[in-house]
Parts: sequence; structure tokens; C-alpha cells
Amino acid sequence: MINRASRLSGEFDGDSLAAEVVSKAKPDSESRTRAMFPLRMSSIERLHFHDDWPEFPNQIFARAQFRGELNLQCAREALIAAARRHVWSNAVVRGGRDGAWRWEWDESTEPQFVWQGDQPFQFEPIDLRRGPVCRMVGRSLPEGCELTFQVHHAVVDGLGGLQYLRDWLVIYDNLISGRPHEAGLPELDIERLRDRNRLGLLKRKYLLNLWRQGIGLFGASKFLFRRFATIQAPSVEADENSAGFPNYEVASWNEPELSVVRKFVRREKISLNDWLLAALFLSLQQWHEEQFGSGLSGWSRLIVPINLRTPEDRLLPAANRASLVQLDRRPQLERDQLALAKGISYELGLIRDWQLDRMFLLLVRGMSVSDAWLRSAVGRRKPRATSMLTNVGKPLLRLGLPLEAGRVLSGGLRLELLDVIGPIRYGMPLSFAVAEYAGDLRMTAHFDRQRLSSEQVQALVRRIEQQVKAIGS
Repeated sequence: MINRASRLSGEFDGDSLAAEVVSKAKPDSESRTRAMFPLRMSSIERLHFHDDWPEFPNQIFARAQFRGELNLQCAREALIAAARRHVWSNAVVRGGRDGAWRWEWDESTEPQFVWQGDQPFQFEPIDLRRGPVCRMVGRSLPEGCELTFQVHHAVVDGLGGLQYLRDWLVIYDNLISGRPHEAGLPELDIERLRDRNRLGLLKRKYLLNLWRQGIGLFGASKFLFRRFATIQAPSVEADENSAGFPNYEVASWNEPELSVVRKFVRREKISLNDWLLAALFLSLQQWHEEQFGSGLSGWSRLIVPINLRTPEDRLLPAANRASLVQLDRRPQLERDQLALAKGISYELGLIRDWQLDRMFLLLVRGMSVSDAWLRSAVGRRKPRATSMLTNVGKPLLRLGLPLEAGRVLSGGLRLELLDVIGPIRYGMPLSFAVAEYAGDLRMTAHFDRQRLSSEQVQALVRRIEQQVKAIGS
């Protein structure tokens, strides 16, 4: 666990710096931010708030590796400024007498910057009742540093969380260069947060597909009653030398490898994400047979987050604007990866075209009528899927920062690598996330080290690497 003293370590005074950031903020901007609170939690925010277990913290991570010397004072100041820009800098969750949960403003909390020197990363889970909603943990490397951004899933989805990193890079560069904090950043419309839970049910496209929602509901009922396979990994002895959570291994493809795969999927009229999903279905099946003596029996189920942001949301601060769909396949029967990818492409295309991606959020909204009902739904100790794949695409495009060899430069730092890490769940000891940066694609496999060892997950990611490149088989 992180002690209070280590949160403010480094050659600066944390309290005086926080006061300095507040003093630099525009008075009217801060008053508008305060006026947003109390802000009633949306149904999806309440779901992620309740679905938070000590052994499975419901949090999102983005780990960035830099070359160059980090200015600790500017790093922390940039974090505070980025969080304040997105309204959540002083937010905590409180329950009211009416049974409703709300975001409230609390002066005693603020984003945490934790510097751990050259020690392995150690994280403590975020408690939204105490705050903060986000934290940045850093450590030194031989030629630079590593920074991990930690945000609670109730606040943001994957793309929303990466808005913190995007803004931090720009603000840090501004501070080092002596420019105003938000120079070069678009002004956000914080009032749009009041509509962050909207589903667009009265829009023409949805109304035209209203008659198809019954099909979506029928499909959702099949998912409720169909039995799916889980990874049958026994408890393993935790490696004392491994770093604390999150534990993950990486599958990666460099620019030349990715170029070959892109040409192939473009020719076959499928997306790279379709191909990744097909490769993951097959890899999990083959790996499970190698590691545990039998394949995944019956249906394999992957959860796939769907981004619901529209052009109207370009000025929306960081928020949770995603839904979920579930894909069920029998990889032991569908061994043709291309046919599997085309089937996935067709299914996801129908979901998007018919506006069925709102079905999950509609079900959550129905459950959230009763907070006890919602808690019961997420509190049951039962698996919800075989695994999950989150693809955030190319999250660091168009920052307005200079590039060197395709890599972002910020205040004397060069961003070398970026890993995005999604949460794991009870009965789902593996969660995958994909991000593309500087021409390279990296897929993280976040794993439960009470169930899986690093060696087992390394074997899986090597298999996934080969499966994605197997375009001629």
C-alpha cells in the first residue's frame, strides 16, 4: 500500500503547488465547475461503482514509458490541471437520504501524484467515497521514467480515461515551455456532462430501427441463458518477485508486420479489430488445451466495449460513454480464422447499423430503478464472460505536439511505449486491451495472478502474436 508521505515525495511542496494551481485557474471556470455539483450518478456509473471488489478493483490503467528527465513539479501540476479541466479533480461519491448516489465536490481530495523512485510499481485501489478519482504513479528508469495513469471505471471508459493522458502531455509541455496551462487545448463544455447518459433514443436513426430492438432483446436473452466456457485455471502460488497489480504481459506487432496484416484485412473487407477478435477466440482455445489438458468447452464468450461518442461529444469532458456487446463462438468448431473474422464483422455491423449497441445500457437503466437490484446484479459471484477485448485504436493522434520518429515529444520527454490495461473480474482471469501508437500495435493481457502465472500468460501472448500474423492459413 502507498503511504501518505510517498504521495508527496519529490523535490517540491505538494500543498503549496496545489494552491498555486487553484490560483491560476480562471475564477469563472472554477465557479462553473463547482456549480455542476452535486451531480447525480448515471446508471452505468452506479454499475461500475458497485462492481468494485478489493481483489478485482474496477479501474483502468494507461502505462506510458518515456525517454528523458521528468520534472516532478510540472508532472504533478499537469495532473491537477488535467483533472480540473475534466471537472473530476475534487469529486467524491456520496449516498443521499433519498437512496440516490451523487458526485459531490470535496475540497479535501485532489488527484494524487505518487513518485516511487526506482522501486517496482505498487498501487492502492481508488475509493470513490474518499477520492481521488484518478492517480498518477511514476518511477525512474535508466534512461527515463514510467508513468501510469489510474482512473476509476465509474468515471470513464477506456477512451475517456485516455483524455487525461492526452491533456497531461499537452499541459506538461506548456508548463515546461512557460506557456499557459491549456494553450493548444480545446475548451470543453462541462454542461455536456449532464447529458452523458443519453442514448439518443429519439433520434431518427434509432426510431427507424425501433422495430429491430425486439430482435436485440431476443439475442440478449440467449446470452442470459446460454452456458459459456470459463478459463479453468486452478489457484497458483503468487510469484513474490512480481510487481503488484495490475499484472500483464504484452503481445506486440511492429509497423512492418502490421502493414502486412492491414493489407490483408482491407482486401478481405474486414476490420483489424475483427481479425484480432477471431485470433483471440482461436488462441484462447488452443492455449487452454495446452495449459490445462482440455479446450474451452461449449461457447466462448468475449465482451466487446462499444464507443457511443458522436461528433456532438467532441467537447464532452472525460466520462463513461460506452456500451458493451457480447460475442459467442465455438472456436473448436470454427477453425477457419478468416471465416470466423467475417462472421464477427457481419454481427458487429448489424449491431451498429440496427442500433442494438444500446441494449446493454437499456438493461442497466432498467436494473438501476432499484439500487438494491443493481447491487444484487453485480454482487453475484458468478462469471460473466470468458474474457474481454477493449480496443481504443490510436488514442494519441492530433495532439498538436512535435514528433520524433513518429513518437510524441512533450517537455523534453519522448513517449516510447503506451500500454492500456482493462479490469479483470471474478471468474474472468484474463482481460485484453489494444492500443496503437507510433505505428506499433500492443495488446495487453491483464491476468489474475492468483489463477495464472506469468509464464502461462506469456505462452498465450506469443500464440496470439503468431495467430494474428497467420494471414495465409
